[in-house]
Amino acid sequence: MEASKIRRRILDEHTRITGWLAELEHLASRLRTGEPGIVEEVQKRAREFSTFFLSHLDLEERILVPALRRAGDESTEVAQRLIEEHAAQRLLVKHFAEGTAAETREPVDVAKAVDAFVADIRADMKAEESVELDPTLLHDPD
Repeated sequence: MEASKIRRRILDEHTRITGWLAELEHLASRLRTGEPGIVEEVQKRAREFSTFFLSHLDLEERILVPALRRAGDESTEVAQRLIEEHAAQRLLVKHFAEGTAAETREPVDVAKAVDAFVADIRADMKAEESVELDPTLLHDPD
């Protein structure tokens, strides 16, 4: 697959992730108001997002990592860092899903966890878009 198509596919998924994150933030704001039944909705959406996000990481490792490795020495190092970051993100997602599912957590604490998680994922996507998906690094052959 051409680098430009890989970049587009990943960016399209980032757009979907951004939508999920906005929804999670909205749910967190509803948690803060004490809306009845919202904890269960947050738990459900956190599980669904986690499944989608883990699938996204797998996709990046299937198509983006090999493309980076083909792009040269500097890109090979970037590909390795991406794999390491994905390992950390998988743990983050696991803790997020487990944390939102905990019966003993207060809604305001779940809301804080959602906010922190959303901020982490947004920062990771921004960094990825400026490094791994940079057209000067990941480019189509001339």
